[in-house]
Formats: sequence, C-alpha cells, structure tokens
Amino acid sequence: MTTRTPVRSFLLALALALASCFAVTQIQVARAQALTDAMPTDPQITIGKFANGIRYYIRANKKPEKRAELRLVIKAGSILEDDDQQGMAHLVEHMAFNGTKNFPKNKTIEFMESLGMRFGADVNAYTSFDETVYMLTVPTDKPEMMDKAMLILEDWAHNLSFDAAETEKERGVVMEEWRLGQGANMALIDAWVLAHCVRMASTPAGVAWNDAFARWSDERRPHLRFYQRSSVALTPLFQSHGRIAPLLRDLFFGLPGQWSWVHRHSVAALAGLKTGWLSGRIDLARYDPPAAGAAT
Repeated sequence: MTTRTPVRSFLLALALALASCFAVTQIQVARAQALTDAMPTDPQITIGKFANGIRYYIRANKKPEKRAELRLVIKAGSILEDDDQQGMAHLVEHMAFNGTKNFPKNKTIEFMESLGMRFGADVNAYTSFDETVYMLTVPTDKPEMMDKAMLILEDWAHNLSFDAAETEKERGVVMEEWRLGQGANMALIDAWVLAHCVRMASTPAGVAWNDAFARWSDERRPHLRFYQRSSVALTPLFQSHGRIAPLLRDLFFGLPGQWSWVHRHSVAALAGLKTGWLSGRIDLARYDPPAAGAAT
C-alpha cells in the first residue's frame, strides 16, 4: 500500500485545484462578451451628452420618495499620479468640501445640513485608482434646492478654491486616513522609522525636515511595496465569495500554515515587517534610539 506524506497530498490537491481553476476560466472566457461589444444598459436609463462633453445618465425611481441621488463621476484617480504626487488625488477630493467658488469654506456642508442631509450619509466622495466620485442626496420638493445642488456639482468639477490654510489643515486629515488604512502595526512601524530619520537629520541649528522626510521615504519603500503587493495578491483569496479562491486559500494556508517556517513568515507579512516573499525583513533594532549617553 502506498502512503502519501502531507506534502505530497498537498501538492496533489494543489495541482487538481489549479487544473479545475484553469478549466473554469476557459469556460468563462468562452462565454464572455467580446471586448468590442457595447456594454448593455438598463433601458429605463436616459443617456445623453452635453455640448461640453459631459455625459449624463438619468433613471427615475419611486423609492425613496422626493429624493434625488446625484453623482459626479470623474474619470481620473490616483493611477495618474507621479511618484512625487502620491496622495494628491485624494487630497483634491477632500478639498472639494473646503471651499469652492460659490460655496466658500464649509458652506457646501452647511447648505446640505440645512436641508436635513447628513455629511457622510448623504454628502460624501471617494477616490480610487481610476475614478473620483462625488455624491449628494437632495430633496426634490423644492426646485430651488435642486438648482443649488447642481451648482455644487459644477463647482466640484472645476471651481475648487484650494485656500492655502484649508489645504494645509486638510493634508493632516488625509495623512491620518492613510495611516489608519494601513492598520495599526504599519502606522507604528512608520512612526518608529520616522523618529529615527528625524534624529539623523537633527543638528544644533534644528531639524533638516526635507532630509528627514526624504530618508524616511527611502527607508520605508521596501516593506511598504511588499505590503501593498502582497495585499493585492492575497486579498481576493480571503474576501472572495466564489468557490475556487477559498479552495486555494485553504490549500495554501491550511496545512502549510501549521509549518513553523510558513507561520513565521505569514505573521511577519501581516505585521508589515516583510520586504520579500521568501526572504527580507525589517530590522527594527536598527531604528532604536541610542542609549543614554551614547554618541549618535
């Protein structure tokens, strides 16, 4: 009788899963529409285009009553940023709520709240890789309110104020959102490395902040790049509602996850300490502050 080791069983199961995944993919490709085919749309949607090139989509809904959901969708996002512009698309989105030509400072939010709308639930926006979307929910029982809402959308499209003081204030808000999005551990690592870089850039005359931030950007690049790439690769396995992805997840992180080497590297990756798939790890001790009395 042939006895299979756990490793051989795992490899066999993995091969079968990959073969099944390949077969499913071929069927999906065969059934998929050609890329040149027009995307089907709801026949109840009215589609048109203004003289300035803006395309509009209108659909009537009976529920909720006396409410209009407005969206301004801009086909531009963070993918258009250069390396030295990272985060700017998100900052621009935030600045839409900090002053425009016709709604200075926080007047946009004040106007919407005067209608009984709430910031966040009825007034919001988001930035993704390839689009920026602004959202409004407004009552339709007063035509003049709809006119003002459309004026807000127009201002968001091309009339942002970018007041210097408001921009500086909002930059801190965007940075905090970014840090929270990374998770607590990545934020703590960033803070630890930044403290080290500030110490290295300190002189009797003060801190050379440009040098400190430049060094911080270089120091954090390897582990941040790996963290982002591993998140892109692994997130579908853990959040998929399909059948194949969860099967692969269980194969990769079930039995192998019990092996000490895999477990150790998995924990390091989740903690944001890894800089490569098979090797590479941050040496946090290198960023420890010098002992009392030690020369820097």
